[in-house]
Amino acid sequence: MQISRGVMAGLTTTPMTQSSTAISEIKNYILTKGLHPGDALPT
Repeated sequence: MQISRGVMAGLTTTPMTQSSTAISEIKNYILTKGLHPGDALPT
């Protein structure tokens, strides 16, 4: 039996979890610092 290798085949749950965590933390930072559109984020 051959396994289908689509575009999403290489993705696992770990990158999605990491990206969700990163997005959540960035949102929290923006809210706690009271940033507005156009304000710089630390790099």
